[in-house]
Amino acid sequence: MTAAPKVAYEQAVGEAAAAWWMSDECTGIGHLGKDYQQFVFAVSDATVAQGLRRQKMRRLLFYGQTEWQQQMGKAVLADRGILHKGSKEFCAFAQKVAGTNDAIGRFLIKE
Repeated sequence: MTAAPKVAYEQAVGEAAAAWWMSDECTGIGHLGKDYQQFVFAVSDATVAQGLRRQKMRRLLFYGQTEWQQQMGKAVLADRGILHKGSKEFCAFAQKVAGTNDAIGRFLIKE
């Protein structure tokens, strides 16, 4: 079994960061799990299907540099043409994808 490329982990961390921000800032949007630890466990379990290693994802999300995680999240959102935090598009997008099979939405729930 070959290791997943670094970019796949960066993408997954960015998707998780974006989902966490959306659940934090958008009314009616929640995240998997009750707290950050459970969220990380759910994200790392979900990304196994992509061929990513569960423990590596957990390390990146628990112990990764906050600035790096934020950069990955901003990059994921920029790829979708969404401004980071505070924009109408940000929460509208969260409402649209929450609970779907979308790369970000899979980590979100509608409350």
